[in-house]
Amino acid sequence: MTHEEYIKAIAPFEDFKKRASKCDNNVFKSKLMRAYAKGLYDIGQKILIENNITPHKLISQECTPLMFEPISARIDKNNEVILIGYLYQDGTDYKVEKEYKLNNLFSDNK
Repeated sequence: MTHEEYIKAIAPFEDFKKRASKCDNNVFKSKLMRAYAKGLYDIGQKILIENNITPHKLISQECTPLMFEPISARIDKNNEVILIGYLYQDGTDYKVEKEYKLNNLFSDNK
């Protein structure tokens, strides 16, 4: 998927976000934002699968206690796949949301 295709795919969900920003009803606003987030998540899951990455499967970094769990993805303006997920550290409760370029996962060029 290219950046242009990604933008087209998320366009309907961007409308939910725009409508939510103009909404005074907090319950309806919350539902619109959940629909927006779910749409981006679903598109991101498709990008992961398209790039042969299993969503929610931990990726270990060799020789370190760090693991990355990809949960979604997006495509930037340079057509690079950006993985979105959680970084874990073995034996601790450490968990942080993190983004990595697909080609730079666990490299020094983050």
